Amino acid sequence: MIHPLAHVEGSAVSEFATVWQFASVIRGAMVERETVIGAGAMVDGVRIGRNCRIGHNASLHPGTSIGEACFIGPGAIVCNDQWPAVSRDGFDMEALLEGERKTVIIEDGASIGAGAIILPGIRIGAGAVVAAGAVVERDVTPGCVYRRNGYQSFVPADRHEKRMRFAKC
Repeated sequence: MIHPLAHVEGSAVSEFATVWQFASVIRGAMVERETVIGAGAMVDGVRIGRNCRIGHNASLHPGTSIGEACFIGPGAIVCNDQWPAVSRDGFDMEALLEGERKTVIIEDGASIGAGAIILPGIRIGAGAVVAAGAVVERDVTPGCVYRRNGYQSFVPADRHEKRMRFAKC
C-alpha cells in the first residue's frame, strides 16, 4: 500500500510493502515485500530487503543496502559521502556506483536506534544493534551492540535473552 501523499518515483516497491504519508522513495530504490516505510522517511536509491521497518523521518541515501528483517529507527541517518560539498552538478551517482564513494551495508536482522548516524563505508553485521543517538564510525561486528561511546559488546543470540539483558541495563 502506498499512501496517496507519499512520493514514489523511478523505484520498485513491492505491492506487499507499505509506504506512509510524506515518505519519498526515489531514484531507483528497491523495496521488497512486507517492508514498511514510515511517514516522512527519505529512501533515495536504497535496496531494502523483506520484512524491514524504516522509522519516520529516517534518511537513507544512495548506494545503501539493507538486508532482511532490519529495523531503522526514527530519525536515523545513513550517510554515503565522505567528503560532502556543494556542487553545481549535484550528487554524482556514477561516482557512487563506480566505487569512488563508500556505501553502507546493513546485514540481515540488524537494528539501528532512533537518531543514530551511520557514516559512509560502514558495515553493520547481521543481528547487530546500534544504540539510539550513536555515531557509527567503524564496522559493527555481527551480533554486537554498538553504544554511543563506540564500545561494542556481544548480544546473546536468543531474542528473549537479549531483551532481558537490555532490561537489566
